[in-house]
Amino acid sequence: MIPRYRSAALAIRNSFMLLVEHEDPFTKARFWSVPGGGIERGESQEQTAVRETKEETGYHVTLVQESKIQTHYLFNWNNDVYDCHTTWFLAETKDIIGHPVDDESYVLRHGWLHIKERNKIFENNASILNAVNSLLNWYQE
Repeated sequence: MIPRYRSAALAIRNSFMLLVEHEDPFTKARFWSVPGGGIERGESQEQTAVRETKEETGYHVTLVQESKIQTHYLFNWNNDVYDCHTTWFLAETKDIIGHPVDDESYVLRHGWLHIKERNKIFENNASILNAVNSLLNWYQE
């Protein structure tokens, strides 16, 4: 098992959430996820969430600090099991469209998906669904 410390930002606009479609390099399985990734040396959790969202979607986001939550879960990726410690943030963007993205080949595309579809979108990853639900509960309060 490989330990991984990461941050992610869930941007919401008019009941739609900004997500990224990935393809596992080993299994070729495709799935949607919240933009995010590994914390680099010298970076804060907040800086990571903003940077990763920009790299994967082209959108610049502003984090809602009070929404910060932390989770721990296992994640299968590229024939390895990752022990993920993830810090999640709710985010906002004023960008109308994302800027061009030149990220990893496993990042297929990004899109705005309706929050009502979250159970289906994350049906294979309860940990991510729980984090998204927690952020949405905070957002709707």
